[in-house]
Amino acid sequence: MQLVTTTPLRLRHGARHYAQIEELHRLARAVEAGSPSARGELQQWLNSVQQSGDPRHVGLYVFGAALAQRLEGRTAAEANLYLRRYERTQIELFNLLGRALPFVGLATTVCNQAIAHACRGTQRAALIDVGIGTGRQVLQLLPTLAAQGLRELTVIGIEPAEAALQMARQQLEQAAQESGLTIRVLPLLGSVEALTELQWAQIHASCAEMPVVINASFALHHINDDGRGRDQRQLVLQRLHALDPALLVLAEPDVDHLETALYPRFRNCFAHFSAVFDTLDRLDMAQADRDALKAGFFGREIADILGQPEGRRSERHESAAQWLRRLADAGFDVAIDEAAAAVGAVQGPVQLRRRAYHCSLEAGGEPVVALFCARPQRALH
Repeated sequence: MQLVTTTPLRLRHGARHYAQIEELHRLARAVEAGSPSARGELQQWLNSVQQSGDPRHVGLYVFGAALAQRLEGRTAAEANLYLRRYERTQIELFNLLGRALPFVGLATTVCNQAIAHACRGTQRAALIDVGIGTGRQVLQLLPTLAAQGLRELTVIGIEPAEAALQMARQQLEQAAQESGLTIRVLPLLGSVEALTELQWAQIHASCAEMPVVINASFALHHINDDGRGRDQRQLVLQRLHALDPALLVLAEPDVDHLETALYPRFRNCFAHFSAVFDTLDRLDMAQADRDALKAGFFGREIADILGQPEGRRSERHESAAQWLRRLADAGFDVAIDEAAAAVGAVQGPVQLRRRAYHCSLEAGGEPVVALFCARPQRALH
């Protein structure tokens, strides 16, 4: 019998893969500089990546497709057509993301532990969920709150997607019957920065005479300036501070995508999403699911970050240091919550690390998600 040895796929494709990465960085600099040859060279690179046979090529391809979007024309059209084969509905991708990617599951666990700890010892509480979506995180929190003696919970869900908000309300009302909790749901349709004075008054009235906890998981980075020079994110944080919450939990991607220069932003984007893609490659999941998440979910974010003109970008992530400054300027004191930090430190390839003022979810040493526990420190003037 002949013994056949095979070189691991990662090693077999290693040299070529890293040569493609180096070339992609060179092309990003060429696109930024407006090089006349950038379009043709990028087309050649995209063709090479398609034909490489490396299972990681979809993750690499989306960065080139995003750069092609800046150049428009045939190259961009062909790149988009190629990526469309991996398309799935957004709800499918959201559900797959929540089930499969440890960053999401571990962030939910850490945030919910901190929220539950803040609600301990009280029978009534109000939870404001900024970007509640379909209510997935709150639903996971309810059994813990019921087990520690909470009896009444007011959930104020802020969400711009009407269908998701309706689903959140239905699922929470159904969960109330199963958990034994009395749950009152106040759904507010719209983005948090667009809430009216009447809606903020509703929030204040609904939270009266009970502890208030605020959850803002992967929501605040969607807030853009209002076009008149006002920093909407800071205004929202000040609004939340005015509610005098027992706790504000904030979870955000830890990467600077506010950078206006293309190549520095590309470099930040590539480091961040490469860590995410490498994590996906290490998980026990179907290759089709990996590709769908890379192209259909994260690919859309990357296309926005790298492909859109500056005035039309919406995925404006900030670094942990930037969020710390924002929270301090809004009057919050930030400290690691001991209950949150006690959560298991490792989930697959993702590590939970304690930093000076926050918890960091990391992969391969690259910070990917920053988690903050903040409390009002002082009144704003």
